[in-house]
Amino acid sequence: MGLVKRFVEMVQSGYPEFDPKNDTVEIEFEGGGDSFGSFHYISLWPSREGNLNLDDYSDLLFEILDTSGVEYTWINAGTTGRINYNEDVTGGLSVSTVVSEEYWGEIEDEEESDSEGSDGVETNNEETNG
Repeated sequence: MGLVKRFVEMVQSGYPEFDPKNDTVEIEFEGGGDSFGSFHYISLWPSREGNLNLDDYSDLLFEILDTSGVEYTWINAGTTGRINYNEDVTGGLSVSTVVSEEYWGEIEDEEESDSEGSDGVETNNEETNG
């Protein structure tokens, strides 16, 4: 069974009135740090009554990410993104991600570092005379 058909069946399991020919779906996800955050938001248009726990379908949703070829990472960085159905591709899935990097910095305690300057941060200033 194809990914699109499995995706539609997943949506219909929580939203029985979902019409795969006319309705659209958007699933947002995010992750970062040491592990994946979650597939945390689903939106259907037109709005439908229902309930779907996306965590129960994380294997399918990760398979969609992998098959689409988008970049994502949950280790030492974060990813936010969306899976859309019937929006950008009629009767199909589109996936978009934004992969960001985390940057770390350090500031030493002022009392422990009197030789570097009054604020405890080492600076390098260069003056030029024109």
